[in-house]
Amino acid sequence: MKNRLNASQKVDQRTNLRVDPKLVVASRVLELQHFELEQLIEQELNDNPALERLEEELDELDERNLARDLARRPERPEAEEPEHFTAREYDGDEDVDWIDFLAAPVSLRDHLLGQLLPVVPKHLASLVHEVVDCVNGDGYLDLPVEEIALLTNSKLEDVEDVVEKLQCCDPAGVGAHNLQECLELQLKDETDEVGKLAYAIVRHHWEDLISRKTSGIARKHRVHPSLVEESFRRITTLSPRPGEAFVASSPSYRREESASVTPDLIFKRDESGLYFEIRGCDPNSLMVDEWYSKRHEEMKKQNSRSSEDEKKHVGEFVGRATRLIHALRQRRATLRKIANYLLEEQAGFIATGSYRFLRPLTRVTLAKGVSLHESTISRATMNKFVQLPNGEVISFEVFFKPQLRVQMLIEEILQSENPASPLSDRAIAEMLRERGVDIARRTVNKYREQVRLLSSHQRRTA
Repeated sequence: MKNRLNASQKVDQRTNLRVDPKLVVASRVLELQHFELEQLIEQELNDNPALERLEEELDELDERNLARDLARRPERPEAEEPEHFTAREYDGDEDVDWIDFLAAPVSLRDHLLGQLLPVVPKHLASLVHEVVDCVNGDGYLDLPVEEIALLTNSKLEDVEDVVEKLQCCDPAGVGAHNLQECLELQLKDETDEVGKLAYAIVRHHWEDLISRKTSGIARKHRVHPSLVEESFRRITTLSPRPGEAFVASSPSYRREESASVTPDLIFKRDESGLYFEIRGCDPNSLMVDEWYSKRHEEMKKQNSRSSEDEKKHVGEFVGRATRLIHALRQRRATLRKIANYLLEEQAGFIATGSYRFLRPLTRVTLAKGVSLHESTISRATMNKFVQLPNGEVISFEVFFKPQLRVQMLIEEILQSENPASPLSDRAIAEMLRERGVDIARRTVNKYREQVRLLSSHQRRTA
């Protein structure tokens, strides 16, 4: 009998990406609105015995009152300030924001940017962001290419090139200016007889399609009326709102519809100027239960005699509590950076609530200004609201979408017009031009209709 020794070497290189649970929690907490965050914390307090909320022994103080109280006391060295320790605790994670690499519910905006940026020249990257920001929730472009070129100080040819590439993106039909163009984009690549006829009907016989004049279309194209009817049925299967799938699949959009609007960031004003408050649980009001904390430290020692079940139990709940508190600190730090930037760059608008003082801003610009990744800014502001000192609650989107600013300016102008002599769209365009917004009369007409404002003739007779 022979003894054989078979030796073999294999090099198995695999790349496994393990996402730290701490980062998952931080990403989730950053996206939540104020009231959702409170629900999450209450649920975790009920489920996690290692998480404890500190009892409020004194009357509740907001950050502003606390700052005033501390200002009356003798100054202490900077290292003793509580905020110094808080910042030092998580500053290391801000050098590289690992949250940017986490999977999150993909918005239509992120989906489009992911397709466009790789195929557009690098020098047009900022224009890509501007164009995508003009796409509304239904997937339509809110501005004609000429207006985008004016608002972004870009060449018309560059804007047209970006829009052309946008209209080739998924979902089909995105980037259209109206329903007809949207349906054309969805049918342009059809190769079968029914699809080609459907495209021709949408492109050349729009009025006949609306009135369903089958016979007239059949005669013009010399086909049987049944083929026209089949083409009509193909058209009815198309999506009139290509961006709707992303809205429907995003839990945050559904939450916005079902819940009342509550601001996550509140700007206020007093005799000393503008300041802000961040809504949401203060991470300093939560702590790891003392017994669990001590027991967890004891189990880390090599001579610990704890059972595996106990180690698993304590480790799991202490880890969950620690991750949540860390995520709350990071959320508050991110919103604080954003608020400080807005106070510096949009002080006129915040102080007055007048949209004439609202300066053009993009998420890219804001991200650079606060040294964070754009995806972090997107998570922190998505579906969240801001309250101005005048009590008005606005969406964060107002800061990033130029068309919203123009719509609000039109509303402001019409509110101060003479009812006996209403302003025409051309006059409104001239007044907007004086305020630094150069748009055409037809765009004024479009925006006015979007916010359901009557024409000058209808306002005069109303």
